Amino acid sequence: MSDATAITEFWDSNVGKHRDDFHHSDSVKAIADFISFRIAGSDAVSPFVRAVETYGPFDTIAEVGCGDGSLLTTLASRWPNSSYHGFDISPGSLALAKQNCAAFTNTRMEFNTVDLNVERLPHRSFDAIFATGTMHHIEKQDFAFASLAACLRPRGVLVLNDYFGPARMQWSDTTLRLGAELLAMVPQKWRLRDQIWKHKASEIEAMDPSETVASHQMNEALIAHFNVLERHYKPGTLLGPIFGTGALSPEMRDTQEGRQTLRVLVEVEADMVDRGVLQPDGFFVVASPRRNTDTLVADLFNSRWRGLSPKA
Repeated sequence: MSDATAITEFWDSNVGKHRDDFHHSDSVKAIADFISFRIAGSDAVSPFVRAVETYGPFDTIAEVGCGDGSLLTTLASRWPNSSYHGFDISPGSLALAKQNCAAFTNTRMEFNTVDLNVERLPHRSFDAIFATGTMHHIEKQDFAFASLAACLRPRGVLVLNDYFGPARMQWSDTTLRLGAELLAMVPQKWRLRDQIWKHKASEIEAMDPSETVASHQMNEALIAHFNVLERHYKPGTLLGPIFGTGALSPEMRDTQEGRQTLRVLVEVEADMVDRGVLQPDGFFVVASPRRNTDTLVADLFNSRWRGLSPKA
């Protein structure tokens, strides 16, 4: 069982640091631009903005794991008449989010702490809920997705952007081999090391008890409680281990050649997924809640039972 106090203390001490450039592959502009292009059709259009344009607008929007409030500011700048609710386990993160959102004086914004492992969100209170890089930190996946489904109003949607891969980032030998082969294609001047590896699960847990604690269960919990409307592969399957090992020099972002190399890396990974030779572990998902999850098994059983012919 993860220690909620330790998790809170970790995120209070690391507010906003997950957004540092080259901390992980999503934080690198060249890769983030490709993700936007693949999902939204343009480097300049955020997948989250596209989701609101497609399924919204929404009167009431929530974000779980809102962190420093960067997504809330993006949405509020475009849809200031919506109301926004930021949730996070970390009071330190919420304090920074409030500060970053302070300029939206005419937009309703509320911030509250929540532990999605044990606390439910307000019932049918939101038209859309966003979760980006949040759910892989949740241990009680089934409970949490049930709460997300229940907090949405009719016709509401969940917009989920996350890592669905092995718990504690215990990547397979195949993933590590292919990642090493991809790293070897990078010119030596930008390689800080020539090998990639996975950290021991115990080391990851000691750093952050919530890190990918039950990420391998996420898809099962998602589809049990939601109907998936869209699912887009999000690059990072090979780039995750490469960046997680700290194998690339941040100086790549400072030259056209370096940025072009980063773009080629992400395009090669995407090609491998598209060709069916690489199993993706990151997705951008839009989904609507199943309203009969509590009775689904009973309903299906009873419908089958009623269909049986009485025996003589």
